[in-house]
Amino acid sequence: MNGSVIPSKVAFVAMPFGTKKTEVDVKSDAPKEVNFDRLWDLAYRPALEEAGYLPIRADEQDGALIIKDMITQLILADLVVADISIPNANVYYETGLRHGGSKQGCLLFAADWAKPVFDLEQVRRGTYALTGEDIKNEDYEKQRIQIYKAIANFDNTRNPLRELLDDHVIEAGESKRLTEVRDAVVQFQIDLKACRLKAFSTPESAKIAVTELLDKSDISKLPSYSLRELFDLVRDVLGWKSLVDFYNRLGDTDRKPVYFKEQTALAKSRLGQFIEATAEIEKLVEEYGRTIERCQLLGQFYRQQYYAEENNARKKRNLNTAINHYETGLYLDLNDYVCAQNLLLLYSLRNNDGDAEKARETAAHILRACDHKEAIQSSDKLIDAARLSVAFFRCDENAARELADKASQHDLSNWETSLFIELWESFVKTISDEQKETFNSIIDEFKSFVSIPQKELVTRIQPLLMSSGKDYEKFQTVKARIAIAGEKIVSVVSSGRETVNTAQTGDYVVENQTGAKEVYIAPKSKFESRYVFNKKLDSEWSLYKPIGKVRGVAVDHSILSLFGQQDSFYITAPWKEAQHVAEGDMFVTTLPMDEKLEVYRIAQKEFAETYRLINSTE
Repeated sequence: MNGSVIPSKVAFVAMPFGTKKTEVDVKSDAPKEVNFDRLWDLAYRPALEEAGYLPIRADEQDGALIIKDMITQLILADLVVADISIPNANVYYETGLRHGGSKQGCLLFAADWAKPVFDLEQVRRGTYALTGEDIKNEDYEKQRIQIYKAIANFDNTRNPLRELLDDHVIEAGESKRLTEVRDAVVQFQIDLKACRLKAFSTPESAKIAVTELLDKSDISKLPSYSLRELFDLVRDVLGWKSLVDFYNRLGDTDRKPVYFKEQTALAKSRLGQFIEATAEIEKLVEEYGRTIERCQLLGQFYRQQYYAEENNARKKRNLNTAINHYETGLYLDLNDYVCAQNLLLLYSLRNNDGDAEKARETAAHILRACDHKEAIQSSDKLIDAARLSVAFFRCDENAARELADKASQHDLSNWETSLFIELWESFVKTISDEQKETFNSIIDEFKSFVSIPQKELVTRIQPLLMSSGKDYEKFQTVKARIAIAGEKIVSVVSSGRETVNTAQTGDYVVENQTGAKEVYIAPKSKFESRYVFNKKLDSEWSLYKPIGKVRGVAVDHSILSLFGQQDSFYITAPWKEAQHVAEGDMFVTTLPMDEKLEVYRIAQKEFAETYRLINSTE
């Protein structure tokens, strides 16, 4: 569609946002999940534009004025299209409004494997093919053609329910709001489409595109459904801080749907603003009631405050409050894993009278919920990981090894895996010292299965190191001693337990002089090329000055997106151990760069304590 030509007809499209699970029978041809943003960009929008419509997409609305505006547009739009491939409350609601409030009909679409609810199943609808996990552009082109043909043949008849309603709203003509925003929405959706396509290429081009779109868009003229698309794009490409900044730009409270508020609170928690994030979710609970999502967020926020708090009284209070929120969330959905698994851990940490029994009951509940999921042939890929949490809680080594192997075979996203590993490592801290090594080894083996391989890491990060990497020198001295062949060294950084290495003859044991005092193994050749002797400390340890330099890039949200991650994930370091990577950490390679490039991670806090920027480049 030419951005300078304003179509005379408006099509209002009700469909889910983002990537959603299909939750259909595992025996069907349906994919496990559908990227509705891609379906919108490559099928619905071009089909409607080709048919002569201005396509406007809508989903979650909030606030009296926004709801009124959305209802008016649903009633007055020349065409309403609804995708009912999966059960979606907002889409069903918008479809019902159109059926009951407009003279014109509503064109329903669904994937050919969809099973709409009974009332809508009886209404004629168009279908399109959408099978398999690897959906290519040519597949979307076929869907576009199918949708276009259905639009061309659509009999836009009067709704029977509308016969019972007054016509004065319809006769009043197009809503003032729809007229005001039409020009802005046309150009915005053209720019947004281009932005999304760039987001599927490289992280740098995506960052530039989204930043430019933010700078040029007059968000005061955009309706809430358009802001929702931009909101998700800012989160997924620019990251948590940019999301908070964008949210603050919105200004008007009525233009801040509950979804925006929940996501912004989550963003603030990821930025360490736990108290502010907690207060915002608690206010939402007061205004709109409890949901399992809000209970999970509050449980998470108070749990994080429990870990961070040093005052014993406040620490205990935060722990009790976290447990209360997780318990409430579990009662809202007895098949929920998130609340149940956190309760399993937090009961063990609190260890009040009766908590041991509560933990045992929660463990049994998790297993029953898993059995239920399997009985209904759920496609839930987290079942084995949830059972593995119970095995860690029960210190059942055989079950833990078997379930770890099964869980590693599932197509878990790396950030999901990170959350589970964090939980399992917390369980290990509660068990006896003689059992810790066994269960830590199970976790380490699991990490090796799910970590991004070194070869893939180098392939993706090397271009960024070449184009935008900066050079740093290590300025902090280290303590070191000759290692004993065969000794195991556990490296623990500020973010937690990292690696376990076994020393070979001639290796060095190195202790960084940071807050965490992390200790690690360094091969003789590498150590002696990066450090020079300074002075002897005692019969074992000496002090060494660093001479090594690295080139590094900070891990930001665009790099997370490059690896298909929403949050922290794992990589395989050059020394074959898994490393946990979070936003703010550094990906580095040793200088000078050569053909045998190796990339590894240095945690954000430890990097700041040991490295400084240099001007020269090697």
